[in-house]
Amino acid sequence: MSAVWLLCTADVHLGRRPSGLPREANTAEHSPRVGLNRVVDAATDRDVDAVVIAGDLVDRERRYAEAYGVVERAATLLRDADVAFVCAAGNHDHDALPRLADDIDRL
Repeated sequence: MSAVWLLCTADVHLGRRPSGLPREANTAEHSPRVGLNRVVDAATDRDVDAVVIAGDLVDRERRYAEAYGVVERAATLLRDADVAFVCAAGNHDHDALPRLADDIDRL
């Protein structure tokens, strides 16, 4: 039997602006989009079998429209690396995530 390697995270909250950072901090460097991109990079660098998002991929404030391009890019990069992309809906994205999954191949 062979091992299955997963990279798991949760509470990405695409669409939310970072808060609680010092004023001089570049909030773009700490955005959820950058965080998801780092997860995708780590998954492809480590040759994992799947990336699992355990809820709240999308933030309730901006939902579908802001997340679509970011999620589509992540799904495409993971597909090209033969890494599954699995997401469970959380309380913030229970209505947006099924729409994303319907529209984006391999999510």
